[in-house]
Amino acid sequence: MGDGGYYARIFLNVHGREPQGIIPAAEYESFRDQIAAAIKKIPAPNGQPLNTVVFKPQEIYHHVRGVAPDLIVYFDNLGWRSVGTFGHGNIYTFDNDTGPDDANHAENGIYIYTPPNRSLGGKQLPTAQLMDFAPTVLNLFGLPIPPTCRDISSSINPLASPCPPPPPQANGK
Repeated sequence: MGDGGYYARIFLNVHGREPQGIIPAAEYESFRDQIAAAIKKIPAPNGQPLNTVVFKPQEIYHHVRGVAPDLIVYFDNLGWRSVGTFGHGNIYTFDNDTGPDDANHAENGIYIYTPPNRSLGGKQLPTAQLMDFAPTVLNLFGLPIPPTCRDISSSINPLASPCPPPPPQANGK
């Protein structure tokens, strides 16, 4: 079974895991590898190779909770969207369920930080992860960082020192 979206989520029908599973549990990893290899070989409509990336959830997430897919697929590294419907008469569609789509989501994000009263001189900060954002912002506002945050000593951006308290307003408020 598959589920569409900006990336495909593929669920395998594994014996002993699903009520009517047919893939023997002993063959699960090799079957999953075969499916991943076959998906990577799917070409673009013009026959050119796609830069498709296939992930196993446990290889990219620290913790896998709930019912994780067996494979996660970025068709053409998110250049193509995985449509969650079938019966199109072709494996390619130039529209998604709601209209044209350019698969405009990506795994890289951006945030812009300007420390108060301090210039970073246009420096690009060290590579960070999404999990670094919350501890850095909490630290900036002098708020406690919950113990559930990952190793905060490496997560807090070293250039992000706490914000000074705001100056008192003229009317005393």
